[in-house]
Amino acid sequence: MKRKFIACSLACTILIGMTISVKAQETNDLSTLNQTSAVINNLQSKKILISDVKSEPATISPGQTFSLTFKLTNNHSSKLENVSLKVVGIEGKNLLSGFSPVGTTNEIYGGTIAKNGSKELSIKLISDPSLKVGIYNFQISVTFNAPNKAQEEINKVAGIVVKNTPNLTVNSLKEDNGKLSASFINAGKGPLNNVMVNFKIKDKTYSKYFGTLDAEVEENFEESLEPVSADTKGTLEISFIDEMGTEGKVSKELDIKAASVNTAKAASTDNKKKNSFLSILKRLFGLGD
Repeated sequence: MKRKFIACSLACTILIGMTISVKAQETNDLSTLNQTSAVINNLQSKKILISDVKSEPATISPGQTFSLTFKLTNNHSSKLENVSLKVVGIEGKNLLSGFSPVGTTNEIYGGTIAKNGSKELSIKLISDPSLKVGIYNFQISVTFNAPNKAQEEINKVAGIVVKNTPNLTVNSLKEDNGKLSASFINAGKGPLNNVMVNFKIKDKTYSKYFGTLDAEVEENFEESLEPVSADTKGTLEISFIDEMGTEGKVSKELDIKAASVNTAKAASTDNKKKNSFLSILKRLFGLGD
């Protein structure tokens, strides 16, 4: 009797273990099925494609109006109806923060696109004047349906570049009796970095590094030039890097007059005085000729 009880208990234990194992397997299968279903649901339709996006202008300044044009291509075996494109918002936000539609809403109706056909839809936006420079990604939604089919939707991202247009202006540039003077100002809205000034005349270059030049700040560049024997041209070149890391430069030419006879005589006299002074020192200290 005792042996029968032990055998029965053992059989029940094995049966319970098998049941738990089967339920666990069913749970794992269900979890895997749900995950697979979620992946399938996240796959977007390829019946319609955003085949091209253009921004006009290509880069936008804060406070500027611009247009986004989307080219929609029908990749389906039949026409697509009730096509509509919507600029939902900025990636990471649910709103068009910093941007507003101009003369329309944020949704454009495109109607029907024939099989293998395409259509361009444009929307005009304006950026906030206080918008920070950088790259902004718009969330784009396109809805459509095939004939007698339920509506479908795809969601994509399109980016634009917002930057302040560099505006470095040379206010004055002149040379007087071998003295060069120039003034320049950052007339843009953003700072300019690695500002370097070079003035080139023949094979001679005069340089000065200014570093960062903030908006609305003016600087001056002055140098004493070596005399030239004939009239020639000199070139002032100012290079910089803007907020987005783009290199830029401005340049301006200046006529340099040959040294006058008086200037040449003065230079000659100075050289004679220098030589005379050196001769006296040599004689004084017994250094020879």
